[in-house]
Parts: sequence; C-alpha cells; structure tokens
Amino acid sequence: MQYVIGRNSIALAYNGKLMGLTGTELPYFLTSTRFNSPNTSNTLEFTATIEYADGTSRTATISPNTSYTYDALLNGNSSYIKRIGDIQIYDYTTAAHKANYPSSFAIMSKYPILRSVHHMINFNTGNGAYPSGHNPINLSSLNTLNVTDFSEMFYGQPVFWYFDKLDLSHLNTSNGENFNNMLPYVSVMLSSDDSAFKIDLSGFDMSKAVTQDSYDIFGANSRLQWNKPVVFVEGCDSSTIAKIKWSYQNKLPNELTVSETTVDGKHALVAVEANQ
Repeated sequence: MQYVIGRNSIALAYNGKLMGLTGTELPYFLTSTRFNSPNTSNTLEFTATIEYADGTSRTATISPNTSYTYDALLNGNSSYIKRIGDIQIYDYTTAAHKANYPSSFAIMSKYPILRSVHHMINFNTGNGAYPSGHNPINLSSLNTLNVTDFSEMFYGQPVFWYFDKLDLSHLNTSNGENFNNMLPYVSVMLSSDDSAFKIDLSGFDMSKAVTQDSYDIFGANSRLQWNKPVVFVEGCDSSTIAKIKWSYQNKLPNELTVSETTVDGKHALVAVEANQ
C-alpha cells in the first residue's frame, strides 16, 4: 500500500493512482517540440507503450506539446503504471535548423509511480548536429524514486545523432537494481568536438546493483574508446564511482585507462593514455 501525500497532508494518490483529479491540473507526461518532424514547423504524434502492474499493456498515441494526467494514461485500468517506454524519437531537421530551433523532449512525472524505465527512449533516425552544450533530452522533472530497472533506458540505432551533453543528474536512482546497458549507444551522442562530450551522472546511487552485469551501465557498443566522454560523478559514493569506473574501463582498449579528476569543478571520470 502506497500513498503520495500532497498539499496540506491530503493523499493525492493511493497505490499509485491519482484520487479524484481530472483535466490537466497534475500532468504526468509531457512531450516537447520539433522531434518526430521533417521540418521545424511541425511535430508529429509519438507512440508509447504503457505497461501496468497487472501485466497488461497498451500502445498509446501521445500528442506533442500536451500534458496528460496519470488518470488519463490509466485509460480505465485499475492498476498503476509500471513503465512508459518505446518512445521513438525521429529528427530529420538539418544542422542549420537545429542551430536556430534545437529540438527538445521532456518527460515529467511529479509522482513516483514508475517502476521501470527500460527501453524508455529509442533513438531512431536523426540528422545534423545540435548546438554545443544543448541537451535535447530533458529528464529533470522525471520522478524515478521507485524505479528499480534502469536497464537500456536509451536504445536504438546510432545513426546521425550529434549532441554533446546528456544530463541525468536529476534522476533518483536510490532504488535502482539494474543499470545494465543504460547507455548502450553513447556514439549517438558524439559531438563534433569529442573533448566537449559530457555525461552527468552526479548523485547516482548504485548501491543496490550488486552484480557486475547489473552495474555495467555502458553497453558493449557504446564506443567509449572513440568518444572518451567526461563522466561526472559529483556526489556519488565511492562504491557507485567504482562501479561506473569499472564499466567505463571495461569498454576501453588496453592503451586507455579511466582516471578520476576534476572537470568544471566537479568530480569526474575521463579516459587517458594508460602511460600518463
């Protein structure tokens, strides 16, 4: 039994379901602009798989720039939502378009109803480069308190997605048990300046991931030896840092090693020549 307490200690949810609320007062899911579009003036519908705790699932059509309440996504299902995933992201716009109208995508959940983010975002066809420092995937308002499965959160084919920043520092990973291949295709995020490529895992807690397979956060095809991203681990405990460092090192050739240093004032991991 789980309550989510809201204003004035009133229970807003019971066992994961919002109580007596309709409309858009408490949006759960939000899509943003210019993804899934051949130009900068249109956005197309998304599809998403919604899995429920009772084992049922459905494919939902998600309109762009639209907020959804949890109750609307339940669609009459009496159980809570376990996962929202299989969101395919296309972006056909050119680098010139991206420079002036960079696409962005956000998922927002005020309440910790998800149990899994497995296969949440699928990078499909992309084209061109984003402005330096632009983070097109915004998960800063995604509540993952009860998520246990972070495996393969990002997936898809590494084709022509060029951006240099992925900030996951807002994710609550305290109950995470499986991070396997959470970042399987780091190459899709390769920037034009490799040294500027940064992944922020600050605040990650991987204490409940106890096997090497469960904390092998970088996938076998992540191509870290070419990208060599800066991986921020500011605020992570020593055990979590060791696990992230092991996964990073495990994907590098013998001539490279992972070193702990400070970048932009934060504790970070970087790949350097082994003899340095």
